[in-house]
Amino acid sequence: MPFDCERLKALLTGLSLVKDCQRLKDGTIRMATNLRYPNGSFVDIFVHAQGDLGNAGPGLFKGHVLSDMGQTALYLLQLGMEVWATEKRKLAVEDVCKILGVESKRSQLQVKLISDEEGQVADAFLRLAQACIRIADLSYMQRFAAPGMFKEEVAEFLTEAHFRFEPDIVLAGKYDTDVPVDFRVKSRKTSLLRLISGKTTSATHVTANEVFRCWHDLSGFQKANRFITLVDARDRMGLVRGDDAARLAEMSEIVFFPTQERQLASLLAA
Repeated sequence: MPFDCERLKALLTGLSLVKDCQRLKDGTIRMATNLRYPNGSFVDIFVHAQGDLGNAGPGLFKGHVLSDMGQTALYLLQLGMEVWATEKRKLAVEDVCKILGVESKRSQLQVKLISDEEGQVADAFLRLAQACIRIADLSYMQRFAAPGMFKEEVAEFLTEAHFRFEPDIVLAGKYDTDVPVDFRVKSRKTSLLRLISGKTTSATHVTANEVFRCWHDLSGFQKANRFITLVDARDRMGLVRGDDAARLAEMSEIVFFPTQERQLASLLAA
């Protein structure tokens, strides 16, 4: 028998989005939904009375709060993605929250309902669940941290920020040696960029030594150019050792990317 609107409505009206509901020891209600994150795990929605969220003093919100208890952020973090670590990711989260009327607070997604809005709990539930799934889907956009892709992300940043730059240039250093530079960025003052990336501290140590030799060999260019060492600070990547950072700081500006992308933009524009 072919489907029609009335038959579909009858079949789907009783569809439940909640497969289990339980009250936790602290009074929070946990609803296990039939909705799934990208890896197949189920989305949980939690309901708190205002008193469960701390001291509900004068002027504070009274009613109920539906939230994911930070589980969406935890899901992404377990994939190696800190969703609030960069401006681009923050804007993506803000766009989702704005469209769906969801609040992002301390890595938690939530919707507030005052007492006389309790009849709107189904709408709030759906909006919050949608936000959880859509923000979790940012994992598909993630270029999971790999040293070879760090350079691509820096190039993308420079392009989107409208800087004029040249990749992979070679300059004549001391002792008639050819010295490779990852990027030359032209602004009020030209900046030379060398990148450090690695999955372990020992790997970044090797690259840090190479970058230090680069800046030393190019010391004749330092008056006319700004030297910038760009350290890969993406999710779960190894950072430079303290002694390596101290040596590099004597020869160049050190910027951790993408966590300090604003500082990098200001430095390049200066």
